[in-house]
Amino acid sequence: MAITPYRVIRDQWKTLVNYWNTKRTQLQKKGTKIDRVNMFIETQPRIDKNKMKTIIDDEATHVISQFEEHLRDIPAEEQTDIIREQVFT
Repeated sequence: MAITPYRVIRDQWKTLVNYWNTKRTQLQKKGTKIDRVNMFIETQPRIDKNKMKTIIDDEATHVISQFEEHLRDIPAEEQTDIIREQVFT
């Protein structure tokens, strides 16, 4: 941390910057719904193939396909936190 605001303790600043850089915070900034389904999908390792991010783990790809299959039958407005949690488990 090269520049720490003078009113903030250096260790607290590091903690805050680390929090701002978490995947969860980044998703919230983009307006993405934060639930375990989305967190699972967004945190999978990816490689860049032809400018498309491709998940590299076959098992994760299979699990995400199952999530999508279950959610496809439920209208978006009915995908409550409870429903999405049930899909995750």
